[in-house]
Amino acid sequence: MVTTPLLLALAQVPGAIGADQDLQWTAAFEAPDAQIGDQFGRSVAAGGDRAVVSAWRRDGNTGGADVYRWEAGALVHEATLRPSDGFQGSMCGTSAHVNEEGDLVVLSALGDNTFGNGAGAVYVFGRDAAGWTERAKLFAPDAAESDGFGSSVAVGDGVVVVGARGVDEDPFYFAAGAVYVFEETASGWTLADRLTLPDIDIGDAFGTQISLDGDRFAVGVSAKDNEFGDNAGAVYVYEHTAAGWELDARVVTPDLGYGASFGRAVALDGDRMIVSSGVPTALSMAGTVHAFERTSLRRWVEVDRFQAPTPLAFDFFGESLALEDGRALVSARLGDGALTTAVYVYAFTRSGVEIRQALPQAVPPGAHVLNNSAMDLGSGFAIVGESLHGANVGTEASFVDVYRVAPARGRVGTVKSR
Repeated sequence: MVTTPLLLALAQVPGAIGADQDLQWTAAFEAPDAQIGDQFGRSVAAGGDRAVVSAWRRDGNTGGADVYRWEAGALVHEATLRPSDGFQGSMCGTSAHVNEEGDLVVLSALGDNTFGNGAGAVYVFGRDAAGWTERAKLFAPDAAESDGFGSSVAVGDGVVVVGARGVDEDPFYFAAGAVYVFEETASGWTLADRLTLPDIDIGDAFGTQISLDGDRFAVGVSAKDNEFGDNAGAVYVYEHTAAGWELDARVVTPDLGYGASFGRAVALDGDRMIVSSGVPTALSMAGTVHAFERTSLRRWVEVDRFQAPTPLAFDFFGESLALEDGRALVSARLGDGALTTAVYVYAFTRSGVEIRQALPQAVPPGAHVLNNSAMDLGSGFAIVGESLHGANVGTEASFVDVYRVAPARGRVGTVKSR
C-alpha cells in the first residue's frame, strides 16, 4: 500500500508545544482530489493513530472519505474510501466514525434510496495487510422512506451503532426515531438490537446524536419532552450486558427548562461525559456544557458546567464536542463576537473542569476560519473541520486543521470503569 504525505498542507510547524498550550496548530490540508463545495471535513473522527475525514458532496453528492495516519508529528494520507454502488445524491459520509484501533470506518449515506427516498444506508470499511476495502453495506431491517438511517453513526470493537432519527413507531409516534446495533459475526454484520425510547413520543428524533466508548454508548435526545418542559432534552446511556444492549441510565440535570435542548451534542469517554444544552440564561442560545462522572453506584453526577469565556447570545457554545483522556474540545459560533467560529480546549481536574486554551486560527493568519462543523481527538493529535466556511462552500475547496496534542499535565486521566 502506497501512502503519501500531506503535500497540500499549508505548513508544518515543528518544535515543542509551548508550556501554556495543550494543542499546537501544525497544518491545514485539503482533500487529495479537492473539489469546490465537496464539504471535505463536514464530519471527522479520530481513533488511535487514524483519522477519517468525509466529503459527502464529492463527485456530485456521491460522497466518500479519506483516511489518514498520524506519523512523526503529521497526518499521512492512507486511503480514499468510495461507496462501491454510490450514485449522485447518495451523500456518503454525512456522518463518519473510526474505531479506537483505527481499522474500521463507518460512513452513513443519508441519500441512499434503496428502500425509499431518505431511507439511508451505512457502509463499513475495514483495514488489513492489503489496505482498506468495503466490508458491508448496512440497512435497517424495517427500512422505510425518510427514516434517516445513518443520522449518526459510531463504530467500536466488532460493533456498529446507527441512529435513524426519522423512524415512525406504531401506532402514531411519527419521527420518534430508533437506534440499531450491529455486531460482527462469522457470517458478517448482523443486527443485534433495535432500540427505542422507553418514554417514546412524537418527534423525539432518537438517534440524532450518538457517542460510543467500549461497551457503552450515549444518545442525546435534545427534542425530548419531559417533566422539565417541551424540548427540555435528555441523554440515554446504554450498556452491553449478557442480555444484550440495555438502558443503563437516563441523564438529566435539575434546572432544565422549556427548550433547553439538553443532549444537543454528547461526548462519552469511559466514566466521563460532556453534554451541551441551551439551558436558559440571560443570553439567548449562548449555550452551556455540562460535565458528568459516573459513580461507583452507577449514577451519573454533574460535576461541573461552563459557558464560553465570553458568553454571547446565539453563540451555540457546545454545538460540537469531543472528549478524550480528560481533555475536551468545545465549539462556539461567535468566538470573537464576529462571524468567526472558535474551538476551546478544556480539561477535567480534581476541582472540576477548567479552560486551557482557545485554538488559534489556521496559518497564515486570516486564510481560513475555524469551523464548528466537526472535530475530534486522537492519540497525539486533534482535527477540526472548516467545511462550512463561506468561501469553501462557494469558491474554494475545504480544509481541515490539524493540531499536535501535548502530554497530559495537571490533569486527571480518563476514568475507566471496565
